[in-house]
Order: sequence, then structure tokens, then C-alpha cells
Amino acid sequence: MDISLKGRSAIVTGGSKGIGLAIATRFAASGADVAIVARGREALGAAVKQIQATTNGRVIGAQGDVATAAGVQGAYDQAIAAFGK
Repeated sequence: MDISLKGRSAIVTGGSKGIGLAIATRFAASGADVAIVARGREALGAAVKQIQATTNGRVIGAQGDVATAAGVQGAYDQAIAAFGK
């Protein structure tokens, strides 16, 4: 089933590996702008490159720890700055 998410944005936590990476990849493949959030910069960068290589969606990596309010706010701010929504 193909679902178009063109014009939509998503923030995926734990997006650098496993289920989070699979979800972020699927959202990007469906046309969404995707901000993936993870604590580790290296894994985050690799995940962004992987998604960009296999989809046409806009993808950014937002480093942050969603276990803290500041980490959540920082990830949100990065997504807003990148996508304007």
C-alpha cells in the first residue's frame, strides 16, 4: 500500500537504528520531511546518509536526548529550523 506523506513532517526518536530507522526511512520514502533524533552524532550521521541514499525525502539528524526536556526542545527546534513547520 502506498501512502503519500508529501507536505508532512515527522520527528522520529531513536531514528539512528532498528525500528526507528525503519520508520524514518518509510516516512521519507512516502514523501515526508523527516527529522531523526538520536544521542550519538556518528550513528545519526550514518543514518541520515543511509536514508538519503534510498529515498527522495528531506532528512535531517537532530542530536539530543529525549529523556530530558532540553533534549526534546532542542530536537523540536532543529526540525522547525530545517522544515519551517
